[in-house]
Amino acid sequence: MANNWRCTVAHEQIKHGWTTEDKEILKLMDDWGRVVAHEQIIQGWRTEDKEILRLANNLGWTAAHKQANRGWRTKNKEILKWKDKYGKTVKTTQLEYLIKKKKKK
Repeated sequence: MANNWRCTVAHEQIKHGWTTEDKEILKLMDDWGRVVAHEQIIQGWRTEDKEILRLANNLGWTAAHKQANRGWRTKNKEILKWKDKYGKTVKTTQLEYLIKKKKKK
């Protein structure tokens, strides 16, 4: 079910602190290409589930990219090689986060 802005109820619920582990709900995408898993990550939720980490928006930005952009790290060589549509890997995203963090100090 979606509202007038083509956001699902799950997308709206997340804004109010709700989270889920239900993979079918985490995969839901709104008209802007945002999957529920991405929205939960913005709120501080994390996962190690490879199937969920692989979920991508319409630019190929995966949940793994989203988590890496917020300080999450993995050593999984396969995940580190995942690219968005512009060729940016999860590994690059992890490194950019570390550089940005270091500059703030």
